[in-house]
Amino acid sequence: MILFPLIRETIVSKNSAQEINFKLWQNTYPVNTEDSMPDREEYVFPFNGWIKRNEFKIFRRLKSPENFLPLIKGSVDETSKGCLIFLRYSLFFSSNFFLVFWFVVTLFMSIFFLVAYDKVIYAVISLVLGVGNYAIAMANFNIQVKRSSEVLRNLLDDPLR
Repeated sequence: MILFPLIRETIVSKNSAQEINFKLWQNTYPVNTEDSMPDREEYVFPFNGWIKRNEFKIFRRLKSPENFLPLIKGSVDETSKGCLIFLRYSLFFSSNFFLVFWFVVTLFMSIFFLVAYDKVIYAVISLVLGVGNYAIAMANFNIQVKRSSEVLRNLLDDPLR
């Protein structure tokens, strides 16, 4: 079992690394105020983040909060016939903290019920709740990775962007 959710993906593109970087820059609202920004309306950007020299760190822009939104770290490597885009989807620090905190709490509660009160059923219930919380978080993370990947692929495949 992996404690922190992490998904890796590689995209093969016929576009050059420069074209991919430009597409990403055109569609990413900068999180740093000193970074240059494309001349577009703010609501048009599908991503927030930064892009620098064939590396980027972006996340999908949302209208409502989503706790398990993936942070996409990537790099673009030039090849003779296009480029390779290496992606790494992971949770933000606060979401990872949430997972670890509640897993540890339910684990200690299980140990407490088992050792202090000799109540196996309470220990099992606590452990099942911790594992269930983790499973729900992983399922939500995978859903959000799929959505973010779809938006990113559409952006990279669209010749008009």
